[in-house]
Amino acid sequence: RCGHRSAFGACDGADEKTRRRLHQFLKKLKLKAASEYNYLNQSNCLTIDRIDDSQKFHKLMVEMALISRTCISTACSCIMVGNVSFEVIDNENHVDVVADEAVTNVAMLMGCD
Repeated sequence: RCGHRSAFGACDGADEKTRRRLHQFLKKLKLKAASEYNYLNQSNCLTIDRIDDSQKFHKLMVEMALISRTCISTACSCIMVGNVSFEVIDNENHVDVVADEAVTNVAMLMGCD
């Protein structure tokens, strides 16, 4: 479960200098603390002794820059989709997506209206 660290290093790992430099991009991602994502907080492994999230985030940014910003948006949307809520609409176990911040953010990151 700790293998998700590279996918969410941006949540807690970006230092202030990096956040300022990437402010517009990170603002668009609407990242929260890693503990606020259902997929991430189930592992009880949000921090690891001797692991520097800031260093890992910088390494991730260099690696992802080689691929593109699309990869970062995709990784962020994958962890955010765990926060999408559903509501039962009838007694046959059919559901609808609850229109909330999570589904709006995931749709935006995936390029959907």
